[in-house]
Amino acid sequence: MTIRNRQQADDYNDFRYGCEKAPEGTFEDAKAILATLSEMMDGMEAPAKALGLKVSNSDGAFEIEAAMFDMLRTENPDRQIEAAIGLGASHHSRSRTRPGLPARRPA
Repeated sequence: MTIRNRQQADDYNDFRYGCEKAPEGTFEDAKAILATLSEMMDGMEAPAKALGLKVSNSDGAFEIEAAMFDMLRTENPDRQIEAAIGLGASHHSRSRTRPGLPARRPA
């Protein structure tokens, strides 16, 4: 896993957690995006499963999902994605930043 992939995975985890922790009736756009990503992964796996191939829920599959998330995030900056990431990160016990340092390095 590259540093970029690790950042994508961390951000995607925060996004998912933010959608999960968002109060009912809020972050509806972000929750719809999360559902769409799940459907996209199901759609990618379906042809392989139709051939009788086994498809695992591995780190590699998660990296693909995180990359798709990053693509949607990059192309749709006006959506609730960043807010959901922030909400998720604020609920995590792990601290992604230290006082006085920026939350993320510029891309």
